[in-house]
Amino acid sequence: MSSKLFNHTTKDGGVTLQIRKVSPLVATEIRKKFPAPRPPMTKVDYGDGNFEMEPNADHPSHKMALEDYQLMLEEKVRRAYLKLGCVSVPDMELVGNTRAALLEIGIDLSAESDEFVFINYVAVASSDDYNDLIQAIINRSVPAEADIKAASDTFRPDVQG
Repeated sequence: MSSKLFNHTTKDGGVTLQIRKVSPLVATEIRKKFPAPRPPMTKVDYGDGNFEMEPNADHPSHKMALEDYQLMLEEKVRRAYLKLGCVSVPDMELVGNTRAALLEIGIDLSAESDEFVFINYVAVASSDDYNDLIQAIINRSVPAEADIKAASDTFRPDVQG
């Protein structure tokens, strides 16, 4: 069984990609695999010589760690959505040129698929393209109100009798 595909053209890149729905469980699994950093413990004086260690979420190093964590998590989710939500037939000449240009400045994309290089570095030509593409995948992946209503209408009421 194949997923239904939808066309999406990047505005600045001018490339038409096919997008498909991505399960919301993908983001959930990523969050489970990469949990947020825990706050450092701080010694708290409750008076009369009574001290206890408590987590300090307001500690500056924890706030910085949380910012870094949020950026990392967002990047992993976006990357997964692009890998799972986009289908394309890469222009191999453009992929080769992109790989070569980035390798010249020390960025080796040999571990990435041709499709991923094409989508991320050719089709997506601006931050607007990137955000629009991610948003298009998310919008397709979230059930519409009508779909939710139709599904809920199929449930039989709890009738006692």
